[in-house]
Amino acid sequence: MRRVTSVLLAVLLGALATAIGMGVFLKLANDDRERLATEAAQAKAAADRAEQEKRRFADEANKKVEDANDEVAKAQRILQAVVEERELMATAKRLAVPSARELRGWQPVVSLPQGLGLSLPPGTTVESDDARSLTSVKKTFADFLTDARWLSVTPYNARLERELDTALATSTNLSYVADGRLLLGRIGALTGANDRVAVLRVQESASSTHLIWIKDPGTLGGGNGFERLLGTLEFRD
Repeated sequence: MRRVTSVLLAVLLGALATAIGMGVFLKLANDDRERLATEAAQAKAAADRAEQEKRRFADEANKKVEDANDEVAKAQRILQAVVEERELMATAKRLAVPSARELRGWQPVVSLPQGLGLSLPPGTTVESDDARSLTSVKKTFADFLTDARWLSVTPYNARLERELDTALATSTNLSYVADGRLLLGRIGALTGANDRVAVLRVQESASSTHLIWIKDPGTLGGGNGFERLLGTLEFRD
């Protein structure tokens, strides 16, 4: 009986040892599986980050190429505009500055907001001079009964230029050079009126700087009154 008990005890102890060994093995196996799963997840996350970085670098490189192409295209447009401006200046009519005798009685005006100077003929005066416009009016009673404004100089505005052009029933192109600046525009009759109006934009280095509107000033002493007035322009850098 003792022998059987001893055998049974030995079997139980062996089974227990085996169970403990299997438990340790399973624990190690589970730990390895979790470790491998973690490492796999980390490797996938690293691969995803690398792919994102690759795409980001590619996007940045493409953006730099696009920006460079835009800058090249912009430089080419500016260069072309400068070339065209020089060609226009070579063919435009150069306005002479009227002599002191011709300007006797005229009023010199310097507009700091508009960055220019000019002379106004007798019978006219400055109505406004600020960052929005330099405006001159005629002082005769008849003109005050209608619209006394006859001259306006503003910072260039493409929308306003289109509106002024639209007001002309018929028009003829003009191109002048005054004080080294190119003046481009049109002259024509206002729709529903007999008044002639000149609408001109001032250009420098292929950039439009001012918009000039002049209602027919008459001869202003002889010749072309528009050209005599524009010849007094002085632009201040």
